[in-house]
Amino acid sequence: MPQSRAAGGELGRVGAARRGGRFTKARVQGFDLGPDGPRALLTDAGRLPVERIVVAAGAWSKPPTRDLGSRIPLESERGYHAMALGVDIGLRMQTIWAERKFVATPMEMGLRFAGTVEFAGLSAPPDMRRADVLLRRGQRMFPSLRVGEVSRWMGHRPGLPDTIPVISRSPRYGNVLYAFGHGHMGLIGGSVTGRFIVEMMAGRPTAIDVTPYRIDRC
Repeated sequence: MPQSRAAGGELGRVGAARRGGRFTKARVQGFDLGPDGPRALLTDAGRLPVERIVVAAGAWSKPPTRDLGSRIPLESERGYHAMALGVDIGLRMQTIWAERKFVATPMEMGLRFAGTVEFAGLSAPPDMRRADVLLRRGQRMFPSLRVGEVSRWMGHRPGLPDTIPVISRSPRYGNVLYAFGHGHMGLIGGSVTGRFIVEMMAGRPTAIDVTPYRIDRC
């Protein structure tokens, strides 16, 4: 399953390792399922025995979740941005052009324009014409903008029809938990979701009622 690293991730890895945690990078190809749930991950690095599983693979969470008995209408909301590198026009905060539905963000590397959604699945190649549209709109937003080198990007956001993430224990297997579907708010919601998942794994009450986030609502 794809992996990502957020700010502070290395500190988390160090802390977990000091407490006996072990990190294995491998592609999950399936599950060894017993009567009470998964007993092992089947990976390209071999069979890895497990006691519990958390599926937190972002936009790629649909296949493993299906294999574990839950079907969800998860789709990738593909987002694009164009970064005018080395540009500083004096903008000091994120600014939205409400009529055109996009946002300009001053970054250390330059000025970034973003704000579209494309539904084309996980495997279709990026259509960078969408990024160029954002750049042209940015030039209309800031007529004095002089564009030189440009960086274009496309990424996947895990979206559900009701825009609410899944933070849930599996209704089928007691040793499986789910944490995905945060849409455009993954970095904002990730740490809080992690806290809830830890509480659920430990059998403790969660800080809030997570019933609205159950997977069988979908």
